[in-house]
Amino acid sequence: MNVPEFFHAIGEPYLAGFFEHPNDTYLQRAADALCSQYANAPLLPYKDTKLYPVGDGSIYNPGNKQVYYFFYPHTHKIRYADGKDAFQQLMDKAAEANVPCDGQLRQAVLQATADNAFRVTFLRGWTHAVINYERILTEGLGAYEKRIRENISKHAEFNFYPPLLKTLEGIRIYIARCEAMLRENNAGRLADVFHKMASEPASDLYEAFVYYNFFWFIDDRDSGGRMDAVLEKFPRNGLSDDDIVALFHETWISYNENGAWHATFSPHLPWLKPAMKAQVGLARPGSSVLIDDETPDDAWNVIFDSWLNGNTNPSLYFKPNYYKNLSTIWNVREKDYDGLSFGGCTELMIMGKSNVGSTDGDLHALEILTATPFCEGSFDDFYNRFMSNIREKAWQVIRRCEVGHEMAALYQPNLIRTLFMEDCIDNMGEFNADGARYKSGLIGILGLTNTVNALVVIRRAYEGKAPFTIAELDQALKDDFKGHDALLTQILDMPKFGNDNAEADSLAKRVIHEIADAVHSRSFPHRTYIPFINLFTTYAYKGAHVAASADGRHAGAPVGDSFGAVQGTDTCGPTALVNSVTAPNQSEYLGTPVFNMRLNRDMVATPENRQRTKALIMAYFHRGGLQIQVSVMDAETLRKAYDNPQDYPNVMVRIGGYSEYFNRLSKTLQLEVIKRTEHALS
Repeated sequence: MNVPEFFHAIGEPYLAGFFEHPNDTYLQRAADALCSQYANAPLLPYKDTKLYPVGDGSIYNPGNKQVYYFFYPHTHKIRYADGKDAFQQLMDKAAEANVPCDGQLRQAVLQATADNAFRVTFLRGWTHAVINYERILTEGLGAYEKRIRENISKHAEFNFYPPLLKTLEGIRIYIARCEAMLRENNAGRLADVFHKMASEPASDLYEAFVYYNFFWFIDDRDSGGRMDAVLEKFPRNGLSDDDIVALFHETWISYNENGAWHATFSPHLPWLKPAMKAQVGLARPGSSVLIDDETPDDAWNVIFDSWLNGNTNPSLYFKPNYYKNLSTIWNVREKDYDGLSFGGCTELMIMGKSNVGSTDGDLHALEILTATPFCEGSFDDFYNRFMSNIREKAWQVIRRCEVGHEMAALYQPNLIRTLFMEDCIDNMGEFNADGARYKSGLIGILGLTNTVNALVVIRRAYEGKAPFTIAELDQALKDDFKGHDALLTQILDMPKFGNDNAEADSLAKRVIHEIADAVHSRSFPHRTYIPFINLFTTYAYKGAHVAASADGRHAGAPVGDSFGAVQGTDTCGPTALVNSVTAPNQSEYLGTPVFNMRLNRDMVATPENRQRTKALIMAYFHRGGLQIQVSVMDAETLRKAYDNPQDYPNVMVRIGGYSEYFNRLSKTLQLEVIKRTEHALS
């Protein structure tokens, strides 16, 4: 038995394909791995649904039984279980399957698992993407094969295209296996659509849903992008409104059960209402709407109804402000603006045309601030040292990201996205080797509003406008405020960002701009680095290692959860909060600056209050706001869910850039969510 045969025998088809021809190019070996997976892995179960697959499960690791498998952000994934390394897990599988592995074979397997392909220290963060669903659905796989074969005939001397062709053949093998299984299960038209899918484009709305869902699984369950704009191209052919809701519901079940990500909607197309109706009770996807000044009242009511019913979807993005900045911030061509969408939680994407290092790196502003020692001289002397440290750290972070991208180009080829992302095929560029039309890396800025609040205090202390000296503040921070109760109270009473305070907001405008410039100025001609503010579920542990800070935050406490006020410090009403959050230039954080706001139910309960809430949101957008995500949930309900989680299984909140069930959060994060100010109309 050789190594590939051994891997097949223990149920590791991906590994078997990868080591079938170990002397081939890395790209070809990656194609062999995918093709082996498609041909040999168990199919996901069919559940008598209108779509297939539906529900939890990866086609690249069905049943979560493989040790090695394809995983979209990093391409190669190792499943670690029970504290065992990969080799030991493989040996355990061999023992369970009664597959002998000793002597020379054992040594060969050990060497294979230590292969550089699976040992790469992955320096980059998560790479979300939205593949070109429109082209897949409207042209079909036959057109992709034609393009690849035409390029092979033109460039026979290059080894780029044969791996793409083999990957496409593998997908077709998988489609044929799915069709056969569906016919065995009397799936009727669904099986017919799979037969057509192997070569032809979709021709009506039902087929479009089936294709979209299947290729979302092929892309390993990431983000859907502008699903509505693609569906709009297909006739209904007899599908009723209820049928469409049911198809969306099955789609969203898969998003929800797989912990998947984003789908973006226009308020001017007819898909927002059925999509939101289908999402009742489901936290995922993180649905969003591209708001503009012409958004009709019907769409606003769909949004408000969803919020009122306990769903924290959709979030809102102001399309004109993105369009205004896409070319200047990210060099996007105007003809591609309509591809504006968001992947992952809320990361800026151009559907089918972008490679975005979604969480390439972090620049922890508050950590850098607390590590900058106070000095003799003025506040400006201290501030300039702080900003010098910010710029130095920004360069370190971005250079590390560049090394990560270089490593990905060498060792992490993603053939699925190379197939289905413009301009990879035509320009002979693998997805991770700069093949996509638009390349960017997103740098998360952490603790930003804590930093603003801390700088207010530090400046007052330096300038003699605080009831304590800078030396006294320094000692209090070193002591984590223990024994400094009066000083801590004085700090907490000082101005905080989020209350329309001129002192805090002017300082915010300054520091937020300079931190953004530290990132933008370190972009490369081939890749634009863009700052964003979206702490996902990380704002608790991102504060865990940070010393006490001058905003009154204790050592190890969470940092602010978004671009808005630090949770619970916005005490002057929603208009004041909006004025503060739009004082800085948000467009510099196009990647996106997540803005959380919790509203009282009354704000969306009546037609009159809905108009006032709409006016507040539009004022925010017209002042330069990019994104807002709303939770309509009172603190009392959240406290009850905290104390008795079994009684509140479906309570949803906004966390980072997406919706999540409250009960899935850690107790620390739950308490931080409860702290958020609940805003009401005055």
